[in-house]
Amino acid sequence: QQFSGEHWQLPQGGVDPGESPKKAVVREAAEELGAPESSFRVIKKLPVQHSYDWPRWAKLLKGYKGQRQNFYLVEFIGNDADIDLSKSHEVEAYRWVQKEKLLKMVHPKRRKSLKKILPYL
Repeated sequence: QQFSGEHWQLPQGGVDPGESPKKAVVREAAEELGAPESSFRVIKKLPVQHSYDWPRWAKLLKGYKGQRQNFYLVEFIGNDADIDLSKSHEVEAYRWVQKEKLLKMVHPKRRKSLKKILPYL
């Protein structure tokens, strides 16, 4: 299928110094959706990882080498009124999607990592 140009992906982010991975997951989800951290509950860390190298330009310009991603299953326990994208600097829109439709929805470059986590959803 031809990709339409929208870049849909799952929330993601890094761990700040001194922060636990579980705390980082909740903080990142809250920041990206402009919702209170109390709107999210970590269910579990998934037993898979995804690694990749940054493109050559990122290595040259920013010194990035690559990344290893861990995945967490997070439940949104708030309500849609808790989400305020005007507080987000990263997200322009969000959409709740049935897991059967996730692979088709996400940007093609995000599908390899998504295929690793779908069996756990």
